[in-house]
Amino acid sequence: MAEHRVVCVAAQSAKRVKTALQGYDALVKNLVGIGISAEAAAAACAGMVDAAAKVVYFPLSDDAACETVLALDGVLCVSQDRIPVKLKTKQEPPASKAAPAAVAAAAEAMRHQPPGGAFHGCAGIETLDLSLEAWRGGEGAPSGSECEQREWRVWTSRRLAAVARSNVPVLLKGLPIGRCVETWDETRLAAVVRKKVAAQVCPHRKIDLAGHRAKNTRGNFAFHDMSFSELVARCAQGTAHRVPRVAVRTLEDMSSEAATSVHATASTEGDDEKAFPPIAEEGERYYLRSVPEGKMKAGSHFPALFPTIADDFDLEALNSLVAAASPLAYHSSAMRVTSPATQLWTHYDILDNLLVQVVGAKHCSLWPPACEPDLYVEGTSSRVDDIHSPHATKYPRYRHAAQARRMEVMLNAGEVLYIPALWFHHTLSTSDRMSIAVNVFYEAAPLRAVYHAKDVYANKDLPVGVKAVEAALRTADSLAALPQPFQAFYAMRAAEVLLQRCGVQRAAVYEGSKKVAVVTGAGGRIGGAICAALVDQGYFVVAVARRREVPFPGEPGEDGCVRVCDLACGRSVAACIADLRHEFRGGVAHLVNAAAVVPQGKVLTGEGVELQFAVNVLSYHRFIDGLAPLGLQTVTNIASSWASWDGLSLTLPSLNFEGVKYSPAKAYRASKQANRVLTRAWQALFDADGRDVTVVSAHPGAVASSNVSSALGLKPHDATHTPQQAATASLVAVTTPPPARADLKGKFVTASPDGEVHAQTDSALDTHCGPLMRLLRTLA
Repeated sequence: MAEHRVVCVAAQSAKRVKTALQGYDALVKNLVGIGISAEAAAAACAGMVDAAAKVVYFPLSDDAACETVLALDGVLCVSQDRIPVKLKTKQEPPASKAAPAAVAAAAEAMRHQPPGGAFHGCAGIETLDLSLEAWRGGEGAPSGSECEQREWRVWTSRRLAAVARSNVPVLLKGLPIGRCVETWDETRLAAVVRKKVAAQVCPHRKIDLAGHRAKNTRGNFAFHDMSFSELVARCAQGTAHRVPRVAVRTLEDMSSEAATSVHATASTEGDDEKAFPPIAEEGERYYLRSVPEGKMKAGSHFPALFPTIADDFDLEALNSLVAAASPLAYHSSAMRVTSPATQLWTHYDILDNLLVQVVGAKHCSLWPPACEPDLYVEGTSSRVDDIHSPHATKYPRYRHAAQARRMEVMLNAGEVLYIPALWFHHTLSTSDRMSIAVNVFYEAAPLRAVYHAKDVYANKDLPVGVKAVEAALRTADSLAALPQPFQAFYAMRAAEVLLQRCGVQRAAVYEGSKKVAVVTGAGGRIGGAICAALVDQGYFVVAVARRREVPFPGEPGEDGCVRVCDLACGRSVAACIADLRHEFRGGVAHLVNAAAVVPQGKVLTGEGVELQFAVNVLSYHRFIDGLAPLGLQTVTNIASSWASWDGLSLTLPSLNFEGVKYSPAKAYRASKQANRVLTRAWQALFDADGRDVTVVSAHPGAVASSNVSSALGLKPHDATHTPQQAATASLVAVTTPPPARADLKGKFVTASPDGEVHAQTDSALDTHCGPLMRLLRTLA
């Protein structure tokens, strides 16, 4: 019997999960029935799902396959484990039928996404590489000269300034954090840091500071004094990074220099295998948030609390970059130590902060401040104690926040997560190693006068905000004496006055009966005609455009609405998608990606991507990925019969025309070819997941005086379609009845001016699915 990593899945349909995993090539094919009883499986998922859920163990081909499981529809809960298994040695099972090329290529490219990728119901977080190598364009090793360092710091500060202005979480790579990632080995930390700490000991995997959010409610943990050395050793028990007992100094050892000396040098056979006994019960978890010593009149300062390892973490370099980039000033820095596979409660902080991961990794979930009504907040913490399997009757509104607005990212060692003030966040450390991070908090200069004077933890609400809430409660008490409908009328009137005076727009939720269709590029002639055709067919149309002044072909509010979005900006697209998923949580039936630009000169976006590829391809992928959880029935990507790679390859340097003369026509043809490949890849992914979604690429024809045709030099006499005929050609998938629609899946569709439809398979492009999806995954 050998041990193998398996994943325990609680799903609505075990068969569908297995079929999908086979399509992703994520299962180990030579495992016999795994030796685990139904009781053991149920215990593994205890408290996570109800008894009616199907709990099944699947053997995984690699650790990343767990992320694939999380992305599958119908999965309620996932738990990793290692259990004894039997391996077949004499006879291999028959090879399963090979997946189509598009399925295999696209699945290989997408399966390494962190939770929050395809079909997961939450958006990913933008990644920004600020390393010196990224600044130099990846051209060889950096020289490290003083001049180069100075120019890099200016470039980094400018990009950090944009991050701070965005007020959106961003994953930052390449920031100067010192040598801590290389030097903070568990054994070294246990041996070097001689300090008494008060660690939180919890018998559960979810550490919940309950007293922080409800009166007379105790947390589910207890503080226990121990040495930092013992804390690290306890957290590392049972992992591959276990600390030898001989390197550990307990409080008793530290109380006497003689005892410390003996302990540091003595070693007996088997002593390294001796584990610390539990304090509360077996399986307990540990958590430390370093706090200032003494009367705590100021925030925690990491270098002062951990002087023996302070030089390893370059706090000064980090603070200087932030100070040069924004009106943020250093407030405090705290070390966070967490056991493997441990969750921390969902909460928000009053200050902006950088979460610097040094040892291990953690999965982070975040929600914007607008989700506050759906997170059942008291104080600065959410009452929802399990974000992955919330109590349906206690927290019914949480589903809205979880499905529509949640953002997720895997934070690995050496990476930094920027968390803006008031953003809710929840962390889960990975199961293979303890987690050590340094949290650095920053004050906003304009708010210094209104921060709480005794806020040492960066989590005390602004006093003026507390007074506003108290005033609202007093207003509610005074209105309670009125009968209905007077009570409701004046409550809504008071709320509306407050929102208007503060300039807050109410986030409405669409409750109409019409099916919803989203059209990008609605400001163009073809996009506008598509919107008009959909309105005529009775859809509620969301017209996504760069300008709010775009004329809407119907009655705003009744037939649809305009949503402003810069498709060349990843943060703008992410914000737009988050709003759409919140507002149209009831579902979006159709997505038409019709946006297109053809600049006459080479233009790179703020993310370093050529403008045509960013708008004409990358934004298509982002909208499909973002709206997929809303029940899409069709996706139409506007392409062209003029599509061709035209000598370009699916690499960023090639698509960015690095080292060669820029050609608008070449860039356009390559972007349209990529649209057709994108269609094949997403159709394969939907099919592999068992979703009945029809994805097509469509050629609308040449339209006179459209932005694209004009930019490409086409004359009025070159036109083949009117805007209305182009819209008809573009909406073939939408207008085709569902039974016949299946014949269009993954195909390239054209229509003559008189409406005759032609569809070709485009299967020759399947070999490009993997490279394209890998590139898009990197950029998105």
